[in-house]
Amino acid sequence: MKTRHSVSKIRSVLETEIAGALDVSYLITHVEIPEIDSSNQGYFAKGSFRVTPLFNTRTGSFEAKLDENLNLLSLKIKEE
Repeated sequence: MKTRHSVSKIRSVLETEIAGALDVSYLITHVEIPEIDSSNQGYFAKGSFRVTPLFNTRTGSFEAKLDENLNLLSLKIKEE
């Protein structure tokens, strides 16, 4: 693995990708990543998200795989 990325950078990428998948603004999307694993192929992250527009909060969980350049390889989202 060439460069190790910070959790903050990984969180930022995931917030943007999840917001795009849910068709909402990344500015109102918050991601928590309690489980992250790095390997030679990239990163695996598992956690929860919360989208907080004015009156309708959406929550759920996700699993994501990112390559070593933080490009999204797969994203599984489950809304609650």
